[in-house]
Amino acid sequence: MREPKPAHLAMARRLLELEAQGADDDEAAAGRVFERTFALLSPILGTEGTSALFARAAQLAAARFPTLGDTDLDADRSVAPVQAMVARLRRAPATSRETAVAVYATLSSLLETLIGERLTSQLLRGAWPTDDAVEQETK
Repeated sequence: MREPKPAHLAMARRLLELEAQGADDDEAAAGRVFERTFALLSPILGTEGTSALFARAAQLAAARFPTLGDTDLDADRSVAPVQAMVARLRRAPATSRETAVAVYATLSSLLETLIGERLTSQLLRGAWPTDDAVEQETK
């Protein structure tokens, strides 16, 4: 898969900034972004499908951020994918924000590949309806 578009990276940065306003740290902000996205996608893709999408995004982003490649998100089904992702981010706090940006941008890029730009934008806007970062994602 190709690298995420600059627009996907910019959207991910913006969403993390929005969530960081009330968070204790970058990992907590990333956790909220991932949780909202997981909750949004699960009714459509199912829990297993959404988990697979998160796992694939982490696997692809691991090329740039090796801490993501240490464990398999699917190895322990008792741990929710979002919790596993946040645990991975905590391993390298100095780069946790950029790691989260890479994962989220990759996730939105994968979703766009599956369902197209327009539907991806509409879906993500459901989680952040008042922010224009999602609106600008595909422009």
